[in-house]
Parts: sequence; C-alpha cells; structure tokens
Amino acid sequence: MELEFRRVDVEKELRRLRDFDRRVFPKADLFPASFWRAAEVYWMLVDGKRVGCCALQEELETTGVLAISSSGILPAWQGIGLGRVMKAWQIAYARRHGYRRVVTETRESNVRMIRLNESFGFKIVGTTPGCYYDPDEAAVEMELMLC
Repeated sequence: MELEFRRVDVEKELRRLRDFDRRVFPKADLFPASFWRAAEVYWMLVDGKRVGCCALQEELETTGVLAISSSGILPAWQGIGLGRVMKAWQIAYARRHGYRRVVTETRESNVRMIRLNESFGFKIVGTTPGCYYDPDEAAVEMELMLC
C-alpha cells in the first residue's frame, strides 16, 4: 500500500472537497467554501485514491499554534489505522513548520477521536457547550504541547 499526503489546490478542487466532507461528516458539521479557502488542506491518498482529508490553520490570536480544523477518513477506510497515520503526519507537519502547540476540537460523542488524540499526548483543556448542533453537543477542546 502506497500512502501519500498531497496539498489540495482548493480553488480547483473545492467541489471535490465539499463532496468528501458530505461523505464523512453529518450534515450539521459541513464546512462552507470560505472555510476550505482559508485552510491549508491535504488529501490522504492510498494507492492514488483519496481516502482522507485534513485541514490545518495557523491560529491568528496566538503565534506558534497550529489548529487541526478537520480530519476525516472515508467510512469504508475507517478502522484500519489510517486515522493514526494521519494524526502522526499532522504532528510531524507541525514540528517541521516550527509550531509549539497543536490544538483541535471534536464533538463530545466522538470518543474514537478523543482517544486517538490522547494516545498522541493531547490533553483535554476544556469544553464548549452547544458548539455543535443537530444534535446539540459540546465541543471537546484538546491541545498538544510540542516543546
């Protein structure tokens, strides 16, 4: 199996990104086009096939902080360790680019993502009630200190 992360040309692939988003996440969690245009986005390719996607953004309020704004693997490819590979790649990306801290958030019910993040050393730093809707749910905020 050949694995690759390739930067997305968002303007050229916006429709494909939004379609991917719809295939991975509930309707209430879909991002608008403006989100994708503001992020640095990467496809995760397995043998040339797009099976995952992640969006990264530099935190504007605090220098040296990378936000993992979206991570998704197509349902047919979940449960075989690709999420772990993607998380390792995201952390390596942050280190290569000199970030001191990585932040992310997820639905409180997304226990698999919370546990995955914790396995890499992320700590829960807070929750935001009502951050998600349909259903109404808190966001779990997590961070990983790199230095």
